[in-house]
Amino acid sequence: MIITSVNNEYIKELNKLKIKKYRDQKHLFLVEGKHLVQEAYKTNKLKQLIIKQGIEYDIDLKDIIVVSDDVIRKLSTTVSTIDMIGVCEIVDNDALFGDKIIMLDKVQDPGNVGTIIRTALAFGFKDIFLSYDSADIHNQKVIRSSQGAIFSTNIRYFNTKEVIKMLKEHGYIVYGTALKDSKALSNFKSVKKLALVFGNEGQGISKEILDTTTANIFIEIAEFESLNVAIAASICMYHFASKD
Repeated sequence: MIITSVNNEYIKELNKLKIKKYRDQKHLFLVEGKHLVQEAYKTNKLKQLIIKQGIEYDIDLKDIIVVSDDVIRKLSTTVSTIDMIGVCEIVDNDALFGDKIIMLDKVQDPGNVGTIIRTALAFGFKDIFLSYDSADIHNQKVIRSSQGAIFSTNIRYFNTKEVIKMLKEHGYIVYGTALKDSKALSNFKSVKKLALVFGNEGQGISKEILDTTTANIFIEIAEFESLNVAIAASICMYHFASKD
């Protein structure tokens, strides 16, 4: 059977997953395109495959639905042509976490969040805490920017202040990032248990949060006062990942 109508009831239900409220209700989200579908499949996060009629695939999954081009375009959020869409489950991450952690406090641009997640995975920061008012990681822009890294990282939403307190109690050194009352990044060496905090694109990290960190750092740059948060996060992660 091939679903050809964009008014099919199941397709209309899937289309609602573009909205965060429905993703949260159903504990499901969509990924678009072959690369992201395969990343979801490799990490056992793929629940269902929606594939365009006539397209070959090498995914061994019981739940596969063949649809028309009109249906694929209905479910997609991009202007580019895609051949498949994956339906993935939103699952709770393991309560355990590793030695290197990234914390995002009110980082609201989906592209920034996705890029930071991708970079974090590349530099060994596999655990990421986001404040509740940061971007939703199941937003399509976050997923695309992460290039599928959301499937290989442990991402949680928590109260930033409470997480910093908890991490320090567990022996973590927590570094905030700020332009004032901070020391240059070059002064810091990597430590075994480390958490880095990055803040909102416009306001940075609030003073309330900065007052709870172990220390605060800034990146020495010329010409400009500050960097894009994703770029700043990448520089900091590289600095601490490349030094023992």
